[in-house]
Amino acid sequence: MPPVNVRASSFFVVAGACRCWHCGHETDVYVLGVDPPFTRRNTVDPWQDGTRPAILAYIERLTDSVLNRLPQLAPRYFCDSSKWHQRPYWLNHCRHCAAKIGDFEIIEAAWAPLHPSRNPSGASEFTRIDEPFEAAAVAHLCQDKGWDNMFARLGPQDTNKQRSEA
Repeated sequence: MPPVNVRASSFFVVAGACRCWHCGHETDVYVLGVDPPFTRRNTVDPWQDGTRPAILAYIERLTDSVLNRLPQLAPRYFCDSSKWHQRPYWLNHCRHCAAKIGDFEIIEAAWAPLHPSRNPSGASEFTRIDEPFEAAAVAHLCQDKGWDNMFARLGPQDTNKQRSEA
């Protein structure tokens, strides 16, 4: 199991939607993320402070407390094998046909509904969880002001679901 490389005092779940590549139906998708203050590191650098919110991709390790919450927060987001990634990670699954929907389609592709460098217009719900978070993941820093506006509306201690107005 890879070592933890992202730590935070809280985390968030963002819900959105996309069209399934397999069956063509629209399905709910989820991503996990952290906002400052958090720390992250790669395999050779020391721990660094995160200065912008980050969406996490290719999550290979999560703490037990986070794992216990995921079925309620993101029911079709669970660890599964991936031919492309060559090892299991947490990814989305279509609610209609159960096809795997990888992080590239949700986060990294130019058309991705929850791409961290663009306005998160594909986001429909945010839920912040105020409990310690640790993961082994790739952290994509959110670069668009639309993300900042959504986090500002959440406030630092809000754990209630909020509808996006972006």
